[in-house]
Amino acid sequence: MRESTTLVSTPFTKFRIDILACKGKYQERSKPPFTPGLEVSGVVSECCECQSLSKGDRVFCIFSANGGFSEECVVDESRCFIVPKVHTIYQR
Repeated sequence: MRESTTLVSTPFTKFRIDILACKGKYQERSKPPFTPGLEVSGVVSECCECQSLSKGDRVFCIFSANGGFSEECVVDESRCFIVPKVHTIYQR
């Protein structure tokens, strides 16, 4: 991992435009093979010289590309937002 990145365990992701992307019908097309997923929530597993995140933090992350459907994702610290303890990291 490079500086200011974090490894996030991602048990939750959002299905929104990802279905269109998988069908090749979204305006920004990724070349197969790719791992869909633009938004995830999870728990920080590792940090590499991060300023605002620590191991164990619950976060919501927005990707600049795909990859959120992975079990773990490396995300730039600037794209991670801490989830307040009064909220869950999943939605029903």
